[in-house]
Amino acid sequence: MINRLLSGKPNAKNRKALMSWPIAFLCAIFLCVATKPADSAEELDQNYLTNSLVVRQAFQEATSQASRSTVSIFSNGQKVSLGTVISSDGFVLTKASELKGKVQCQLSDERKLPANIVGVHMENDLALLKIRVTGLTAIKFSNNSDPHVGSWLASVGTTKFPMAVGIISVNRRKIPAERGALGIALIETKQGPKVTVVVPDGAADQAGIRQGDVIQKIDNHLTSDHPKLSLALKQYSPGDRLVIHLKRGAVEIQLAATLGTFHSTQNTSQRKRSSVVVSSRRAGFPMAIQHDSQVSARRCGGPVVDLQGNVVGINIARADRTATYLIPADQILPLLNELKSGRLAQKQVGTNGSSPISRDEMD
Repeated sequence: MINRLLSGKPNAKNRKALMSWPIAFLCAIFLCVATKPADSAEELDQNYLTNSLVVRQAFQEATSQASRSTVSIFSNGQKVSLGTVISSDGFVLTKASELKGKVQCQLSDERKLPANIVGVHMENDLALLKIRVTGLTAIKFSNNSDPHVGSWLASVGTTKFPMAVGIISVNRRKIPAERGALGIALIETKQGPKVTVVVPDGAADQAGIRQGDVIQKIDNHLTSDHPKLSLALKQYSPGDRLVIHLKRGAVEIQLAATLGTFHSTQNTSQRKRSSVVVSSRRAGFPMAIQHDSQVSARRCGGPVVDLQGNVVGINIARADRTATYLIPADQILPLLNELKSGRLAQKQVGTNGSSPISRDEMD
């Protein structure tokens, strides 16, 4: 039915039917599922209703063109993201913070080609890659305005069916950056800020910081009291690596810590209970659109289309259990020439690139 509606003339009757079709279709699926015996709880959950093959097949026509412009990205031999082909001569756009070593692009014919990082736009967490190949199908970004809240989107993968479908939850907006956090609580002492709590699996815990340690310095920043320590941490972002100088009894120790986020230190037990793997960089975007498609962290970087097949942007992050962010097309297009120029080349990526925000509840 959706194929007939999409191919029909854009009259008022077709538009009205097209907008109402997904709801009626999903209701029909729910009735079919609900009337058969349930072998497991998964058969009735929301993931089945939106990401089952029968649902994704219905969006095949909308994603067929964009899927030809989608590739898989590997870093140090591991699949880390998807990529979006922006020109036939081998330029590919992807998520920058997942690139942490030797980068390869896998094409639809299963060839894996070495890729060079030409440019990185840290604010949007976008990296432009170049592979030595010609004849690729380039994506065509839409110049239309954003689909409205409640509109259906399909996240494009490397197969003929979309990898996920969902609806726009929130209009475009700035996604504030997360603050870098150690995951400790402190009290003031004559010796300096003393650790009273170490959050399990937080940055401090993983670095080997213990309850009772007195933090004396962070990198080159003296931390003789709690305010100075907090001020020093505000200069760092999640994913940054720093050296902690501390005193444990009479012994002076140096430990290396990779900062987490305030959010992650507060929700360690919740994250353990959840099967959802969120993106390491999932905040600090100048502008993004939120939708509820269940896109895994390792499948960001690919195009997103509306029901008519218009490419509205690129998935950039799985933010939490229910939210995925995409960078809108009109935010991407002005960056492409500058990325191609090499002026935005970076020697290293693989950090989240977000700026710290002021927050004092926990360091």
